[in-house]
Amino acid sequence: GIATASVAALGTAQIAVLSSGQLNALSGGQLGALTTGQLAGLSAKQVGTLSTTQIAALSTGQIASLSSAQIGALTSGQAAALSTGQIAALTSTQVAGLSGAALKTLDSAELALFTTGELASINAKAFASLDASALAGIASDSIASLNSAHISALTSGQAAALSTAQIAALTSSQVAALSAAALKTV
Repeated sequence: GIATASVAALGTAQIAVLSSGQLNALSGGQLGALTTGQLAGLSAKQVGTLSTTQIAALSTGQIASLSSAQIGALTSGQAAALSTGQIAALTSTQVAGLSGAALKTLDSAELALFTTGELASINAKAFASLDASALAGIASDSIASLNSAHISALTSGQAAALSTAQIAALTSSQVAALSAAALKTV
């Protein structure tokens, strides 16, 4: 195969034209040798074809350099392969780009890594995809950062999973946004 140093020497224009087969032939080490500028040359579609091993091999700096469109292209398998360090490296813009399928793979410890700004950046439809048990990862003081659309998107199962402290932290406008079915469970 091609040497890691040779892969690292590719320009962004060359990276941009690699097929999914060519990208998948790269080892985690080869992909890890790419600069953040080279990774910027990957399309969202190309990112979506990377293997879970390749995603796991990216450094936190490389993950932090990906665009929201590239992050939005992550499959649920790829999102599940992200380490806690990689998740913690995500910016608010990137978190906003995560799909519902990707968010559904997060557990409570991983969701707890998000800042209040990052939580607030999640669109309501994607927020509704979170696993009910993962909601335990949201700190009570971060609950207030969620808008009414987030709260109204909660299913009754998700609302039932909220802790007493999380419920107590809801603002009056957030309580008003709860659906009748969700309110029955809290």
